[in-house]
Amino acid sequence: MHDLLLERLSDGRVIGGIGLVVAENPVLATCGYWIARDQWGNGYAREALARLVRFAFFEISPPFARLEACVHVGNEASRRVLESCGFLDIGMEECPCAATGGVEAAHLYALRVEG
Repeated sequence: MHDLLLERLSDGRVIGGIGLVVAENPVLATCGYWIARDQWGNGYAREALARLVRFAFFEISPPFARLEACVHVGNEASRRVLESCGFLDIGMEECPCAATGGVEAAHLYALRVEG
């Protein structure tokens, strides 16, 4: 697991986090992120995810071949973030939910480098 805090450059405030969980298959990782509620709508999640994608596919060796992410039903803003970074909705599955501590239905998103 690789977790990073997101810090706003203008004042150094921690506004969220992003991370990767590497699967048993080392070419696959699951990514996740969160942004403080009062910072929603500022583009921070998209900016952080785009940077994480560049790192995972182009800056480490060996690079990951595929990234996945779960988005719980009803979280349309997070779905838009993933889709804006090129992730595709590939189906539904049950995923752990940090907010509730339970398991809930979620959209499974995936991104892979072609070529």
